[in-house]
Amino acid sequence: MNELVIMNRKQNIGDTITIQEKVISFLIVLWPILNIYGIRGDSIGFGDCIIIPYCLYLFFVHIRKYRYIEFSYFLFFSLCMLISVFSYLLCDYSIQRQTLLSLVKDVIYVFVFSLVAPQYINMKYLFKVYKVIVIILSVLVIVQVAAYYLFGYMKPFVFYSPIFTLKDVGGYRHYIVTWYNHIPIYGYKVSSIFSEPAKFAQYVAPCFFLSFFKKKKKNNNVFFEIF
Repeated sequence: MNELVIMNRKQNIGDTITIQEKVISFLIVLWPILNIYGIRGDSIGFGDCIIIPYCLYLFFVHIRKYRYIEFSYFLFFSLCMLISVFSYLLCDYSIQRQTLLSLVKDVIYVFVFSLVAPQYINMKYLFKVYKVIVIILSVLVIVQVAAYYLFGYMKPFVFYSPIFTLKDVGGYRHYIVTWYNHIPIYGYKVSSIFSEPAKFAQYVAPCFFLSFFKKKKKNNNVFFEIF
């Protein structure tokens, strides 16, 4: 019922959208991209360091606005956290700082996505921004393919930074070595700005499927789906 209230309150993109709704919707779209890079190892992503403090700010500044909690979000993230804790207990590892940071982050995710984010997300604005970013990422895939066949350029389009290192791959230099070692075995695979082709597919696939659920199908939407 609460979800219907939120959706009815924001029926079309022409409605008045607050700056908070724009910012939180935009950050959620960018969040997986910003989290390509991590801070303090694999536990905290660059996107986490932006979206979590902003949501905490929204909560404490507009605390009187929160009269209910989105139970579906709360249940989903709570189950994810419990499964993570249970899986950790089955492993024969000592408690490490990275594990504690990860669990603390999961607790904050429950708070952010069950209480704060649903109050501000404008789904139509979010999808509009999401669609533009997916088009840009897809264009980069075409550029990568062209650069490979025309000039033999094989480096991935990832940003090098000694501070914000690539998550899950041990930093830029290790990633480049692994990338080149895998090319003779698996072949050259484009990944846009992501570290792996699968992560690019995971990011763009929801946008592709959401485009089929629009009430009024337009020719440009069909072109987007084909592209």
